[in-house]
Amino acid sequence: MPSSPLYTITGIMKAVAEIKPKSVLDIGMGFGKFGFLIREYFDLRPGKKAGYDTWSMKIDGIEIFEEYITEVHRYIYDEIYIGDAIEIISKHNFYYDMIIAVDLLEHLSRKDGFRLIEKMKGIADNILISTPSIYFEQDEMFENRHEKHLSGWDVDDFMNLGFRYIWQVGVSMVGVYTEKNPDLPEAPIIREKNISQQDAIKIRNLLKRYFETGQYEECIDAGEKYLPNMQISSPELFLFLAASYERGGNAVKSLENAEKVLELDGSNRDALDIMQRLKKE
Repeated sequence: MPSSPLYTITGIMKAVAEIKPKSVLDIGMGFGKFGFLIREYFDLRPGKKAGYDTWSMKIDGIEIFEEYITEVHRYIYDEIYIGDAIEIISKHNFYYDMIIAVDLLEHLSRKDGFRLIEKMKGIADNILISTPSIYFEQDEMFENRHEKHLSGWDVDDFMNLGFRYIWQVGVSMVGVYTEKNPDLPEAPIIREKNISQQDAIKIRNLLKRYFETGQYEECIDAGEKYLPNMQISSPELFLFLAASYERGGNAVKSLENAEKVLELDGSNRDALDIMQRLKKE
């Protein structure tokens, strides 16, 4: 939806206060909440006519779904770009002190998510991303196909991308990429590997979404990453891996995972079909 969790607001606004940007790009602006809050708390100056005047900060936004844009957005944001963020950044000679992308990353495929982050690093010194931790299932809504969640991200991903400040709140994770030394929670030194039952459900839904959307490499990567640390495994998880390996042309790995399915569910028709197809080849 064109919104984000209430509980992430305090941490995100603290990060903006610590970075003190003079220019901000809000990617996936949705309802426009953070443009509004940044304008109110960091650009509303006393002594000017009724508190409003020519803004001193530059706040631009990118939104792929034009129907979300209202007159409120047009008042708060200096420039609004409609379309795919990767394409828009590629076409313009942008530079911003800070980029914020709140509940955007999960709407992109993993490959596009990595591409966008690299584009961000080329046009800003400070980046803030908030996204559900591991995964949150969501389909299309508000007649907007872009609302569908296509990928999942975790602390390891952010750390590997160079984010030094990472914290979790509720089901969300916030990461800040910066060379500054803000007073923000630093990335954990020891990453917890034990997977809770709640996270196991997220992982199951994530593998399913990767498989359904043809992200077979991503399904394999997520499965190989998470399954060894899960207390309980279901045949369905190994089936996603077996089918993804089959589509990727790795018959050996596909058979291995199909066998794991059958160890848990000896009559699983899909696993038997995979084994029958591959053993014929």
